[in-house]
Amino acid sequence: MIQILTGKIGAGKTLHAVEFIYEALIEGRTIATNIELVYDKLAYLALKEKGVLIREDQIIHLDLNADPNWHQSIPWGIVGKTVLVVLDEIHLFFNSRDYAKTDKNHRSMLSFLSQSRKACVDVLFVAQVASQVEKQFRNQAKNEIYINDFGNFHLPLVGRVPLRQNILTTKDLDTGMKMRVQKRDYPKKFFGAYNTYAFLDDDMQLASSKSERLEPYKLHKPKGSEKRQLLQKLNGNEILDNTNGSARRHHFWPLEIAWKFWRLRRAERKETNGANDTSADKETNQADNGLQSYG
Repeated sequence: MIQILTGKIGAGKTLHAVEFIYEALIEGRTIATNIELVYDKLAYLALKEKGVLIREDQIIHLDLNADPNWHQSIPWGIVGKTVLVVLDEIHLFFNSRDYAKTDKNHRSMLSFLSQSRKACVDVLFVAQVASQVEKQFRNQAKNEIYINDFGNFHLPLVGRVPLRQNILTTKDLDTGMKMRVQKRDYPKKFFGAYNTYAFLDDDMQLASSKSERLEPYKLHKPKGSEKRQLLQKLNGNEILDNTNGSARRHHFWPLEIAWKFWRLRRAERKETNGANDTSADKETNQADNGLQSYG
């Protein structure tokens, strides 16, 4: 059977794929995958939980960069004990945009996939979205298993609820009908059973060898008077300019304009009040003179 395992970034696609691999290994089956597995961790889990010691030669590592024709290098299984092939990030190698190249370059692989049941080989493609996988490969798949992660589930007025559970929904790709809905605990026991930071395609492997990884900066924590002085500098009119190591004065022009406008209005009010006082004095003097003449 050919299936596609999908889910958003961080939903646990590879983690669940390793869980499928583990279940096959403890049955004595052979698996082939491009996931960088850690044998010791898987063997420890199998011995502790199931009392069986899995063999290293049960695991076949596939490098799709060096050998894209993986189907020619894997063994076949027998009825009831199939070989499991798990290809992670399959869209990086067989993308939906490569439709024209697929029939030309991978005709034998398409032939193998269409008859994989007869070879007793099960295939699990892992991708973020099924539509990313090249259409001719996607058409060979019977089911899609979608992972819905509830690890960061939020409830109103409650916030984050750390359920650490996944809902795996299996649907038929031909009809679109849901076939099965499973609730599974987050398989955290497989942390350390594979290299989660391994890059699978050539471009990212090359980029990782050239790129510099930066550790977080160790920040200074000012205290006491130093902290107060820095706060005054950063919040006042004078802000430290590190371009030349000197302190420059940066004026907050909106406040200055408002201040100047207020002073101008204040001066105008004073002039108006002074003029009114002068007119009132003149009228009072004229009234007094009139009263004296009348008397």
